[in-house]
Amino acid sequence: YEFETNCRNARYLGVWIDFNNDGTFDDNTERIVPNNWHRDDPRTTRNDISFTVPQIDGRCNVGGQHRMRVVLVQDERYRQPCQNTGYGEVRDYTVQIIQKPG
Repeated sequence: YEFETNCRNARYLGVWIDFNNDGTFDDNTERIVPNNWHRDDPRTTRNDISFTVPQIDGRCNVGGQHRMRVVLVQDERYRQPCQNTGYGEVRDYTVQIIQKPG
């Protein structure tokens, strides 16, 4: 997945997908970008991320619509799915997970 930002000074990214649609973003199973992700050059605006859809409750069946939260902040202390960001931006999106034919 490729994303582009125009939040010039934000360096730390957090991305979660609510795979089980319970209304919360769990750090252990729903964070899709490693917690140590950051960019060294704040002028860089194009970034690529890859992730694997995890098993939820022992199932691989997580196809359908889910909420995705993207947090882009200047200070890594604020890279959490549910807290004030200080300086940065938080956006929620609806994503469609399509199951791989098998």
